[in-house]
Amino acid sequence: MGDQFCSFVFTLSNLTLIGCVYSRGLETDWSDWRQCGSVSKLWPLSFVLGVLPFIVRLIQSIKRYADSKLTTHLINAGKYGTGIVSYLCYFIWRHHGSHYDQPFALWCLVNAVYTVYALTWDFLMDWSILRLHSRHFLLRQELVYTNHIFFYYFAIVTNTLIRFLWVLYIPAKGPDVMLRTFIVGLLEVVRRWQWNFCKPACFAPPTFNRKAKITQSGWRTSIWEMSINTE
Repeated sequence: MGDQFCSFVFTLSNLTLIGCVYSRGLETDWSDWRQCGSVSKLWPLSFVLGVLPFIVRLIQSIKRYADSKLTTHLINAGKYGTGIVSYLCYFIWRHHGSHYDQPFALWCLVNAVYTVYALTWDFLMDWSILRLHSRHFLLRQELVYTNHIFFYYFAIVTNTLIRFLWVLYIPAKGPDVMLRTFIVGLLEVVRRWQWNFCKPACFAPPTFNRKAKITQSGWRTSIWEMSINTE
């Protein structure tokens, strides 16, 4: 559920915009609605609401690392921390008029790092693919959707493209920024939808080994231990 929560960045960051627009009235001229955007006093609140899922996952990852001492949780925390910095740079750039200046360059640099970071985690950890010696090229040895191998490659390509959709904000000309934001948010839904299939599907089907266990009370019980092939 925590991963699903991270797809609500678009929705949460626009809550203040929706409230501001309705408070001004739907009959108000469209140009007046822009006062609810990046120049609004509520813009910092939009940032806080937008990164709330990342903050929750960052704290969760740090706690898991503290409990287990597994480095993977620390790396995952770094991903969410980088995401927070990336969104901060974006909100600062938008607040200063979306000019091609130092905030813009910083946002592009940080967001590029975050995108590669997140993609690497998607493929290597969440989907557990890009195995060079797999019988399925760049996938895993064991797959769930064996009759639809093309789906995995389609997901790799589309996941990469959607991760880089932030470049749509760069051109000064073109569709309105609100329309671009809507398109990015809509395609994020598509990315998360296929992510929900790829994460469990890219793990090998579990095998169960029945083993005996002696409980503390001395009773002999049978349990099922699931071992997942992570080859």
